Amino acid sequence: MQQTPSHTTWKITCRSSEQAQALQNWLSSYIDLDRVLADTVRVTPHGVPQVQTVRHRLGDYFAAIRVLPGSRADSASFQLDFSKRSDAGRFWKDLMVDILQEIEAAPQKAAIELESKGDVEPVSNSATPWPYDQLIAYLRRRLNQLHDCQALIAQRIDHDKMAVAEQSKDPKNAERMARIFYHLEYGLARTFRYTLLIGVCSFVEESVKAIAKERVPDDKTRDETMEAKGGNSLEKHVHLFSELLGLDPAPFQADLDNFKDLITLRNCITHCWGKIEEARNPTKTREAVERIRGLEKTGNYNHVEISKDGYLVLGDDLVPHAIWTAECIVDSIITAMLNVSIT
Repeated sequence: MQQTPSHTTWKITCRSSEQAQALQNWLSSYIDLDRVLADTVRVTPHGVPQVQTVRHRLGDYFAAIRVLPGSRADSASFQLDFSKRSDAGRFWKDLMVDILQEIEAAPQKAAIELESKGDVEPVSNSATPWPYDQLIAYLRRRLNQLHDCQALIAQRIDHDKMAVAEQSKDPKNAERMARIFYHLEYGLARTFRYTLLIGVCSFVEESVKAIAKERVPDDKTRDETMEAKGGNSLEKHVHLFSELLGLDPAPFQADLDNFKDLITLRNCITHCWGKIEEARNPTKTREAVERIRGLEKTGNYNHVEISKDGYLVLGDDLVPHAIWTAECIVDSIITAMLNVSIT
């Protein structure tokens, strides 16, 4: 019996490079190998019609599903390669078609055509070296996870608050509901926001560290250049990129300044769970809080405050602000260093 080729590659073409980039970002969660798709199956055991739902995990059928960026001359297109597992069941084709149909239904209205079939792994047409492609894909996935996690947690907290508010209308429940509401806002919500802010800061620090290793592979040169600059890890890496690779941080300096204050809050959280007086530099932490609170004046935002008992209280808008700032910084550096965007 003739073996099915292990690689099936499709060319996805959008109307512009911006749409192609947006579609690639959108695709990252849809081609995650841990994604599960459901299929409805009609069976008739003992002559009785029944409907069953069968769940299919992409990783059980594909060794990899990769996005391969197009060349600079054809930046409105990219390739999508399905690498079939050798033990994949026959349903792998249905899953591939499902994903292609999802792409067709996406707002970008992309055109899809078969590029190739074979057992040789396709190579990206992009001018960016393949190691960079892997890095960019990983950073995009991390960024999407932060966005998704923030949205899910915020939605859940709001849902719980609404449920409590409904029960609070009964005077008999008012006191008990007030305690629950306090726990939601200052206990559960604070814990989630603390954790998310730590994750956002880690994303930025991990990103610049990975870029530095790619562009300045010599450890000694990297370390010596960064040690000449004081400040946090982000500031040291920006200094490295400026000194050795000609990065001009001026266009995103305001974002760097804002993120420096967010790192200060993160440090207070990791060192003493947000207790200002136990931070390594309480004055520096308070000053960071005041600068971030100053951003609230530009709109109806709720970023951060200090509770009566001296703890950091992160508002509803702090984590979205942190993610947006992190995205701007990493994308600015990635674009300058590797000539590709993660947004």
